[in-house]
Amino acid sequence: MKSPKIYYQINPRSNGMPEVPAHFPGGLAALNQFIHARSTYVAKERSVMVVTFLVNENGEVEAPKILNSVNAECDQQVLYILASMPDWTPARNAGAIVPVQVNLPIIFDVARNSVKKETSIRQRAAA
Repeated sequence: MKSPKIYYQINPRSNGMPEVPAHFPGGLAALNQFIHARSTYVAKERSVMVVTFLVNENGEVEAPKILNSVNAECDQQVLYILASMPDWTPARNAGAIVPVQVNLPIIFDVARNSVKKETSIRQRAAA
């Protein structure tokens, strides 16, 4: 499995991106597998959904929100998957645990009729 790329987005109102980003247990490959294993959405065309959520100081996923919707059925399923995620390892900045906002694009691929394995993550320090 190809490892996805991680992208960081700096929040101009904060001190910038965390020195150590939040990460899903087992890394990006495990995150892709977690989403892929729980998705039953059958894609009719290639689509990209973008979700955002906060990883708090305890590593819990909070306030998930759909930024780019595919359709209501898919939105509901992805929000359910996010709610069932295990805790992440929280981000650190200057040695302190800090909350971060995570933007996660999820690609639904027609050829596989499933979630594409390659996803990328954008993180920025929570305001």
